[in-house]
Amino acid sequence: MSTKKKWDLEMRIYMYGRLLEEFGPFCMWRCSSHPSACKDEYNKLLESLVDYFEKYHGVLVSVGGVRNQIDWAIRNQKRIKHRGHTSNYILNRAAAIHTGFLKTCDLPDMMTMSTNK
Repeated sequence: MSTKKKWDLEMRIYMYGRLLEEFGPFCMWRCSSHPSACKDEYNKLLESLVDYFEKYHGVLVSVGGVRNQIDWAIRNQKRIKHRGHTSNYILNRAAAIHTGFLKTCDLPDMMTMSTNK
């Protein structure tokens, strides 16, 4: 089993699909970081995702790592400076939109991008 923490598209789609199935789309949460009335159930789901990723993907992640991936999808970023962070933002948003967890109305109206090499 790999001890390297590596997120792939399949893991992200599974994660956002489970969030949607258990708690509905993000726009219905009424709280910025977890479903408003279900914090305990949300934390249990995060723990079950950690177990699932280890068992079925051979990847060790923590609850904090799962939460971090979700944060990339649900938090609007004003500025992202590191290419790795940009990648996490794009990949998590794409998976969340693909599953229906995020709707296009959850996205910013405008984004500015640059490549400083």
